[in-house]
Amino acid sequence: MNIITNRTVLRFGCASIEPLLKVFLYTDTWLYACVAIERATAVFKGASFRKANSKRVAKRVILALPFLITVTIIHEPIHRNLFDDEEEQHTWCVAYYSQYLQNYNS
Repeated sequence: MNIITNRTVLRFGCASIEPLLKVFLYTDTWLYACVAIERATAVFKGASFRKANSKRVAKRVILALPFLITVTIIHEPIHRNLFDDEEEQHTWCVAYYSQYLQNYNS
């Protein structure tokens, strides 16, 4: 197995992979929440629930949700840097946040 030593490749992976995985994870969670809201609305409205309207809204939500989630975590790739650990001879991907961003992330 080849060890990647090119810092550009490591930096790209550091700044893109974890935020991309977060987008997928958050999208999954938000879609479950949207389904729960839709089901609760269907039960609440009963016979007056319009399935065609629900499908149209669902399509819009599915298209908008990844974009909105990406906007909320756009700061992540900007604040990620590589850290060389000389003692253990590893390169780590570390996020350095200001106090404001630490509060925002929590």
